[in-house]
Amino acid sequence: MRKDNVPEAEMNALFRSEQATTELMFSSADHRDAVGVFEGANYQSTGMYRAQMNCLMFTRTTAFCKVCANAIGQVIDEYTK
Repeated sequence: MRKDNVPEAEMNALFRSEQATTELMFSSADHRDAVGVFEGANYQSTGMYRAQMNCLMFTRTTAFCKVCANAIGQVIDEYTK
């Protein structure tokens, strides 16, 4: 899309639509709030893992998952204490 110089607004609309589909799919999943090992991260469908189903490592969610938020907090604490 970038190569074709598609307007940013069109790309953002696509990303929002994709995120809504993902959120809907995950909303009924048994382990949607569980911390564990979920395959699919870093733009790879296999071989890379994320800590929760809906994590920035997999989707364009607006919040960090519990594990990422905790890790970020630990790094901030390390530099501010």
